[in-house]
Amino acid sequence: MANKKVIYVTIFGNYDNLKNPIFKNDGYDYVLFTDEETYKAQSLSKNNFWKINVIPNIVGKESAYH
Repeated sequence: MANKKVIYVTIFGNYDNLKNPIFKNDGYDYVLFTDEETYKAQSLSKNNFWKINVIPNIVGKESAYH
């Protein structure tokens, strides 16, 4: 990541589908935070548009408690 501006998306619990923006601005980094390894595999097989950060699903920890 070389830019100081970022567009980020979070998808947890297989709640949504990742879509690429229609226009890519080279002045921004595109980052996804997810608990699904499948997004990482999809990114590697397609176009590396998103930088994928897989965060393991920790059973028993809910965001409402933090």
